[in-house]
Amino acid sequence: MKILPRPDLHASTDAFELFAERMNKMDTQVPSWFERFTDQISWDEFNQNFHIDLVNKYVYVETPKAACSTVKSRLLKTITRGLPVPKEIHPTLYGSPFVRPYQLPDRMMDEILFGDDFFRFSFVREPLERVLSAYLDKIRRPMPQRDRLLKRFFPEVGSDYEPTFGEFVDCLGKIKSVKNFDKHWRPQCDLLFVKHITYHHIGCMARFEEDWAKVVGDLQLNIPLEGEKSILWHATSAKEKLDTYMTSGIRDALIAIYEDDIAFYTRIMKEN
Repeated sequence: MKILPRPDLHASTDAFELFAERMNKMDTQVPSWFERFTDQISWDEFNQNFHIDLVNKYVYVETPKAACSTVKSRLLKTITRGLPVPKEIHPTLYGSPFVRPYQLPDRMMDEILFGDDFFRFSFVREPLERVLSAYLDKIRRPMPQRDRLLKRFFPEVGSDYEPTFGEFVDCLGKIKSVKNFDKHWRPQCDLLFVKHITYHHIGCMARFEEDWAKVVGDLQLNIPLEGEKSILWHATSAKEKLDTYMTSGIRDALIAIYEDDIAFYTRIMKEN
């Protein structure tokens, strides 16, 4: 069944045409612009990571374990425009107040990702610290994802098994494709598709409030900079624990796995 525009209604004809264009494609293929990303991420996960505000004209690309809960909780206060702020910071793909890529026509997504009209930003974290934080949060804690991840990495053991950080890093070293990395430890340069997408600002978790103030200023968001809380549900104090977990062998293995990400992070720290 083909959906046709309804130019006889009072609403914008363009809006109906864009809707019809999108709906007619939904059951046949993912958008053509997404083809350049297919070797790095699934269509489902891409939609989960991109948070779009059409009013304030920005896209925030989420980097798990790099203050993403705090960023989204603060952005939610503006995107709801006076409506009650959702309590769930990580809603389902279809329950988010942010607009997702699957909801937009191809030509609009092309502008959002590659044009000049939308402000693109994200935050990153020192790569080795981020990996340790992911291990402490997702592997060692009794989190909902823990059983799934244990079955993936250690299929021979039970759900009560507690792998060491060294065992976890050994598993990471065996992953051959970027697409097979869980998003919590996928290299940030791959999560942000820096070979394809140019950003207006990439902040660092190490100086979060300073870089967050730059984002708020550039976007002219009505968000107070004083007294804002950080979301600490998933905090692990990984930075303070690096010396405890990082043997020279583990550090060398991680440097080999995250070589490109370390270079990317170093460049971001110097540029900002």
